[in-house]
Amino acid sequence: MDKLVYFDYRKGRSRDGPLKFLERFRGTIQTDGYSAYNIFEKHEGITLLACMAHARRKFEKALDNDLERAEYALKKIQDLYKTERKARESKLSYDQRKELRQKEALPVHMKALNVQP
Repeated sequence: MDKLVYFDYRKGRSRDGPLKFLERFRGTIQTDGYSAYNIFEKHEGITLLACMAHARRKFEKALDNDLERAEYALKKIQDLYKTERKARESKLSYDQRKELRQKEALPVHMKALNVQP
């Protein structure tokens, strides 16, 4: 699989830009959670992924409201970041990253969700 990056600049932040640019796209889109991308939730063949950094911020804000659970979530996110750092620093291939994630990150997810593998 090739790494591809394409940058499409649009003036403004309306849905028109992403809709036009991605009108024939099928696959996975990772966004920062900006509401203009919510329209793709209903498009067949498209899977939306959220940004972990933005999810993490919500737990940081929650520290004042529910310290114990927010700290727990932040610890789990830190564990996932450690796995990603290891993969990046080791310059792993896509297949090797998948293998590492299944070995190290999947148990973190399962434990966080209180699910037995």
